[in-house]
Amino acid sequence: MPQAPRIIVCGFGNPGREDDGAGIVVSKRLERELPAGVTVQYDYQLNIEDALEISDKDAVLFIDASANDFDGVRIKPVEPEPVSNYSTHTMSPGAILTVCRQLYGTEPPAWLLEIKGYAWDMREEMSKQAQANCETALHVAVNILNFIQKHGPAALTKTILKEMQKNVKDHSCHR
Repeated sequence: MPQAPRIIVCGFGNPGREDDGAGIVVSKRLERELPAGVTVQYDYQLNIEDALEISDKDAVLFIDASANDFDGVRIKPVEPEPVSNYSTHTMSPGAILTVCRQLYGTEPPAWLLEIKGYAWDMREEMSKQAQANCETALHVAVNILNFIQKHGPAALTKTILKEMQKNVKDHSCHR
């Protein structure tokens, strides 16, 4: 029997800044619903050390809040990007992939699950909209993890992601 893919979920954000903590909220909830071979870590921000954490994994799912212009949640592949500064305050998922490749000679396939946020003040309470988006994100993350476990990370193509994104929109419209 083939070994289940080793997947890591990396949630990040600041729960003390309202919706910015969405990545951590979803990651903590995922810990209760993990398939075999999946680990979860979460922190305020991505750090250069995360390159080591992902270096022996078959796939990575980053989860973060976003102020970008979209509705609900969005999933997209993460591509390596140039690292111009090794400050822990500027490490993006793409920069972590680049460092992983540079230091460990590997670059696992990775995706970013973005959760739309609306409020960013210094408070530990999320907006109602972001809370609803976290519920949708949890559903999407579980589906992605189960898909990767069943079919492998190479099967999670842009076409499959588009279909999942469509299902997310349909799911969130029928609440």
